[in-house]
Amino acid sequence: MEQHHDILRELEEFERETGVSPATVCRSATGNPRLYKRLRERFEQTREQVELIRAELTKRRNLGERGEA
Repeated sequence: MEQHHDILRELEEFERETGVSPATVCRSATGNPRLYKRLRERFEQTREQVELIRAELTKRRNLGERGEA
């Protein structure tokens, strides 16, 4: 998952350096000007879901829950 966030950081850094928007880069690379926004939203949603899963793991560990293998 970290690699996905790396590309967002790269795009944002490139924008700071050059003034070229991430949407413009994505459109040039893929033909999809909405890709950057969709990637950002998807990664945020994934991050939130990972946090929920980790919270559930912690809760179950604290309860000493054991399942069948």
